[in-house]
Amino acid sequence: MGGDLTGRTVLHYRILDKLGEGGMGAVYRAEDGRMKRTVALKFLAPAALSDPSAHKRFVREAQAAGLLDHPNICTVYGMEEADGLSFIVMTCVEGLTLAQKMNEGMTLGEIVDCVIAIAEACGYAHGRGIVHRDLKAANIIVNALGTPKITDFGLARVEDRSRLTMPGTLMGTITSMAPEQLMAEDADRRTDIWALGVLLYEMLTGMRPFERPTLDRTMQAILHETPPSPRAVDPRLPGEFAVVFERCLAKARSERYQHMDELAVDLRAIRQRLIPSQEEILIQRGKTGQATAVTQTIAKAPPPLPAAKPARLGWPMLVGIGAVAVAVIVLLIWLSK
Repeated sequence: MGGDLTGRTVLHYRILDKLGEGGMGAVYRAEDGRMKRTVALKFLAPAALSDPSAHKRFVREAQAAGLLDHPNICTVYGMEEADGLSFIVMTCVEGLTLAQKMNEGMTLGEIVDCVIAIAEACGYAHGRGIVHRDLKAANIIVNALGTPKITDFGLARVEDRSRLTMPGTLMGTITSMAPEQLMAEDADRRTDIWALGVLLYEMLTGMRPFERPTLDRTMQAILHETPPSPRAVDPRLPGEFAVVFERCLAKARSERYQHMDELAVDLRAIRQRLIPSQEEILIQRGKTGQATAVTQTIAKAPPPLPAAKPARLGWPMLVGIGAVAVAVIVLLIWLSK
């Protein structure tokens, strides 16, 4: 069974429509005929299915993710195999991806609350030995109540098509990758801390901190550059975020937060100190608000001052000059005698 599965029935799941697709497979919305509920089915791609190691990893990670029970993590119900297909059954979360929410605009209060919830969910998973490895806005769904739900947690990922990905070489999204991932080192909980720092930076400034026009320059930025502080981009933001990013985006893992709980504690402290006018600051991805005005002020030279007009000599000044001239003449005549 290949191609688009929409409209087909696999076991007791009637497939309704496709939710997403990538190199590792596709995700569909389906009706669970037994439980009478709507679920999401993630199918392993045929190419990956034929790879024994990929299939084994798919099964192992699905089993691990199935142990997670957290309000901010998409629940995995189980894994099935039928008609030569392997697929994971999980909660179908109705709502917008965080990427869509960011495009619509979020207040600063909403942003900090959202990232605290994500940090707590990641910390819960890390405590059970599971690292996400690809935290990004497209992998988080915000439901109608505003609650973020992390998807693809520790699973064989359904990759988004991105202009900055390298299929078959690096797994994940380049703009969110930590230096150790680019160096082909094993990811750990601090890799997720980096990725969440990148996501928070984008949510606060509307810009990805390391994205550059080319893949090579993006990778070099991740390895060697430090992004400007959020307040330099948007002066409305509290300066306290600079410390958070210093610890999230440290190149060396040993210099980052070592646990998500530490990040959550610092964010809660910032949240408690926000005044109402700060809580309501609206931030929209791609539109940096105050930052645009600041950049233009710096880049644009001040207009030249108008040239000074020559002073006009009035009659009092002429009388004074005449008096001085007469005095000089009288002095010269006296000296000549």
